[in-house]
Amino acid sequence: MPSLFQIYKDLNLTHTPECRVEETDQAYFLSVDLAGVKKEDITIDVVNTQLVLSGKRHGEYGYEFEKKLQLGDHVNIDAIQASHVDGLLTIELPKGSKSNGRKVTIS
Repeated sequence: MPSLFQIYKDLNLTHTPECRVEETDQAYFLSVDLAGVKKEDITIDVVNTQLVLSGKRHGEYGYEFEKKLQLGDHVNIDAIQASHVDGLLTIELPKGSKSNGRKVTIS
C-alpha cells in the first residue's frame, strides 16, 4: 500500500494545481485546487485500480491536465465520490475491496 506522501508526490499534474491528501480509518481524501476550472470540464475515470483525473481550464490562462494515480487493491472503487465547490475538487476514496472500474460523477 503506497504511503500518503507517495500518493501526493504521484499527483504531479501538468499545471500542478495545489493538492492535499488526507487519510482516515475509513478513506483517503484527495483535495485539488482547480480554481477557474468548471465541473463539466473535469473527468474522473477509474479503470481497474487506476484513477485518471483530467480536465481543461478555458480562457487566456487556460491549461489542460491529466494524471493517472494507482490506487491498489485497498480502495473501494464502487464507493468513490467527488464534489466540486468553489474551485476545490474533493475526491473521497473509501477503503475496501477493489472492483473493475467506473466513471465518477462529480456533484
